Amino acid sequence: MSSFDQAADAGRQARLRGASTDYQRPHYAPGVPSVIAPVTEPLSRMLDDATRRFPDRIALDFMGQATTYRQLSDQVARAAEALHRLGVGRGDVVGVILPNCPQHVVIAYAAWRLGAIVAEHNPLAPAAQIREQIQMHHGRVIIAWEKSLARIVQALAPSIAPAWVGRGYCPWTCPAGCRGPADWP
Repeated sequence: MSSFDQAADAGRQARLRGASTDYQRPHYAPGVPSVIAPVTEPLSRMLDDATRRFPDRIALDFMGQATTYRQLSDQVARAAEALHRLGVGRGDVVGVILPNCPQHVVIAYAAWRLGAIVAEHNPLAPAAQIREQIQMHHGRVIIAWEKSLARIVQALAPSIAPAWVGRGYCPWTCPAGCRGPADWP
């Protein structure tokens, strides 16, 4: 068992004993709590709260391009509407094949706002791995980076609807043919 696992196990034991406030993690900086309360609200609600409290603060800074909480919330609302129009609802799976970028954050929060489950995929994964993962989760919608599209088509060629393959272009391709937040309803 690694030292990290031992520390985590010790923390669980302390919580079970009711002594969570007494347990200290020696590798934590002074003032950092060793145990925090579990999150009990949806992540999408946490974004809404942050937007209400800090609308003009920077939520994302990607390669020098800042996005405020208000802007992020607006983009999430438009993406959630687009997903809803594609039939995504509570309990549905949305496959996400995007690099770490603002659109990734937007689509994840949009899916969570609808009560959907986000299934993450490595955008550089080989076709066989993508196929296996998609077959496991049976996502209703797959939002993908254009540079992954050829591998996705290769992975799903026997089962993909021909009309979907040729629909639209966007920096992160979607069946609706949108080009990102500017084109969302």
